[in-house]
Amino acid sequence: MNSLVALPIAGALPVSSPAISASLSSEDPINYAAILARFKQVVEDLRTRYVSDDFRLDEAAAARALLYFRHMAEGGPDDDAEWQDALDFMIAHGQSFDWILCGSPTALICKGAALAVVEQRQKQAQSDDATLLEMEKEIFQLREKIHAFDPETARLQNIWSDEMIRLHQASLTGDCKLSKEERSAAVAAMPRSIIGSFGPAKLMLTICAPCSTA
Repeated sequence: MNSLVALPIAGALPVSSPAISASLSSEDPINYAAILARFKQVVEDLRTRYVSDDFRLDEAAAARALLYFRHMAEGGPDDDAEWQDALDFMIAHGQSFDWILCGSPTALICKGAALAVVEQRQKQAQSDDATLLEMEKEIFQLREKIHAFDPETARLQNIWSDEMIRLHQASLTGDCKLSKEERSAAVAAMPRSIIGSFGPAKLMLTICAPCSTA
């Protein structure tokens, strides 16, 4: 049987060595009967317990791995191809090599802690997403309120633009003596109340009074 280099969470990488795991020294006997018992428990739990909605136990792969571990527990010779099948099953089903092969729960403990961290990050991400969605909703609500003023904004913009053009043209003919800065200030100071009460025509006469008297 190939040995395994223990990894911090759940897996290990197969390497060429007589020992079954870095957790075992060269003097440690390999208890194939205990390995078989633990592997049987893994298969039974995966077969009978809920894992997730989309989890499916590979029964054919489980049968091949069980056959290998049973063969080894009975004192049979090792087979690299069958050993690889067992490894592939454990990797594909996310099982701890340390637990199955060495009986050590360390990897399972660390894996549980790692999964808890992942779950916490997912919850935080969901919370952040909810906050962003709420902000997006508020932005669209504010946008709708702003767009409600579009007609009035356009009307006033037209009045101001027309007046700027009229004053500019009047300055070209000499009818308006205001400087460019003064014309801009006059248009900027146009009171909205005059626009609403008297209309654009009256407003233009009000602003242009200095032009006609200059």
